[in-house]
Amino acid sequence: MTTQDQAHVRRLLQGTDPLDPGAYAEAADDPEGRRTLASILADPRRRRPHPRRRRWLVVTGGAVALLSVAGAAGAAGVTPAGVVAGLLRGEEPHTTWGRLDTSKARMVIEARGPGGTLAQWWFAPGAKGGGCTYMRSVTARGTSDGSTMCGGPPGVLPARDEPLRIDYAPLVEGWMGVAGRAAPPATRILVTFEDGSQELVPVRADGYFMQIFNRPQRPRPETVETAALDAEGHVLRSERVVAGTA
Repeated sequence: MTTQDQAHVRRLLQGTDPLDPGAYAEAADDPEGRRTLASILADPRRRRPHPRRRRWLVVTGGAVALLSVAGAAGAAGVTPAGVVAGLLRGEEPHTTWGRLDTSKARMVIEARGPGGTLAQWWFAPGAKGGGCTYMRSVTARGTSDGSTMCGGPPGVLPARDEPLRIDYAPLVEGWMGVAGRAAPPATRILVTFEDGSQELVPVRADGYFMQIFNRPQRPRPETVETAALDAEGHVLRSERVVAGTA
């Protein structure tokens, strides 16, 4: 390649960043072009990016990759290790539910609360029927914990035709909430607190519901009135519930 040809290539690349693969596109797709580009990059007159900027790009790229892997795992339905450990708390020899199959663990429902907190209800089936549930709480700091409940056949999850099963408890960081299941045609759960205030909680098509309220846990257990309502607002089932522990 002549000096004149190199000067021509330099003019084409003027103002671009040679470290950016999109900056020179197909300018070095042949061996001769690659040698010319290497010669240009070795030229001391060519300004190179600041090393700190390059390190920052590498760190940012790594962080994005980690976030992408975490997001892909969530999208693929991978059960978090903390959830598996929580479910296995209930695995003991000679139980009526038998060995847990955590490969079939699934999240029943989740709800977000104040300050970015999160509550999730998980379930794993047992070899003999039934299984274990794990009520996971994720704090605003990202730490998580939870409680485990297990049972043999017919199981610890509410049946589809059970009129109403509901728990009122602190779900995460002391914030109160409800979780449960209501049979069709329930579409909402009305919760009436001791002070007379009310909350309406939507019921999913499969009957499950969960909601974290902007209400901190009280020193003494609070009793709430709950009612499953249909689309027209008719009461299908009502229950008085005393606050428990999630």
